Amino acid sequence: WDFDADGAVLKVSNVRLQRSLGATSRCPKWAIAYKFAADKVLTSLREIEVRVGRTGVLTPVARVEPVKVGGVMVESATLHNENEINRLKLKVGDNVWLKRAGDVIPKILGVERRLLSEDAKSEPFRLPTTCPECGSPTERVYSDLGTKSNLVEDDSDAVDEPLVSVRCTGGAAVCPAQAIELISHFASKDAACIDGLGRSRVEDLFEGGIVKSILDLYELRNRDLNYSAVNTTSATSTDTESPSHVPSLRGRKGWGDRSVNHLLAAID
Repeated sequence: WDFDADGAVLKVSNVRLQRSLGATSRCPKWAIAYKFAADKVLTSLREIEVRVGRTGVLTPVARVEPVKVGGVMVESATLHNENEINRLKLKVGDNVWLKRAGDVIPKILGVERRLLSEDAKSEPFRLPTTCPECGSPTERVYSDLGTKSNLVEDDSDAVDEPLVSVRCTGGAAVCPAQAIELISHFASKDAACIDGLGRSRVEDLFEGGIVKSILDLYELRNRDLNYSAVNTTSATSTDTESPSHVPSLRGRKGWGDRSVNHLLAAID
């Protein structure tokens, strides 16, 4: 074929037999879908990056040499948790097999043992004892033994225990990654559904010091009014001193009057 395909439909071509076989309420009995096995490719594991989610859970993400899988260029794949990495015996520098699960989500299947790299790190991967975003201590949560803080005790003897997750203890008030994810989740369609406030916009506002929490979203209207009032006063005043800075969206790069008004209306 001159095009990508992830499956085929096998069917009885004889119309008389089709009528004889009939159909259910969902599909014809004379046809069946057949999905091809997902393509898998070999690439190398460059690094394991740690991301912090909305609830503080640290998630390892594999950074691989860019490779084309099923017509899509893939550069990263989630590794879910520390247990998954140790189950696959992954080490940075290994040659790994990669596929797109369901032809959508990149997934590492395992290591190609015949091509073990001499540059691969020998020690097993372990999630950090401090948050990579805010430096707060992390806690290791086990299914049977509850929570162990990395600061309280050395849990190196707990490697074989059923680890569930590793969490940042800083919270959204301290950890910028958690704050951004929390605000993004609040603005998503499944929550407050604030149109025009995607994750990239939230990052921009957070880094600019305009929105640091969910409550700050509802201060944007007042800040906008104060900003307009200050600018109006400044334009008509003969005072040589500049007015105090009022943080606002207007005048910020990438935020025109139309996008600002649209966002404020969506929040209201």
